[in-house]
Amino acid sequence: ATRENSEAQMRIRSLQDELFDKTDEAANFLRESSMVQAELADLKFQLEQEVAGGRRQTTDVIELQGRIQTNEDEMSSFRKRLVATEDRKRQAEEERKALRPQAARL
Repeated sequence: ATRENSEAQMRIRSLQDELFDKTDEAANFLRESSMVQAELADLKFQLEQEVAGGRRQTTDVIELQGRIQTNEDEMSSFRKRLVATEDRKRQAEEERKALRPQAARL
């Protein structure tokens, strides 16, 4: 019985050592898990910031495209007005040339 008792005590110590090791291992996993969760939260925050920045940039680009279109429309209008003005100038010069002989006779 003493031998069995001694073997049982050795087995209990062995199991206690194994339990201590497993408890220590579990504590390490818990610490690592907490660190991973914190890193994940940081990455999630960074991603949200980047997405928000991307949305702002998209809004800015859309606004700039609108301004470019407005400027292009204005430029087109100015070109048309310039062509019309040049046409009127050309007509006025032709009329002046046509009237010059008449004015010289007066």
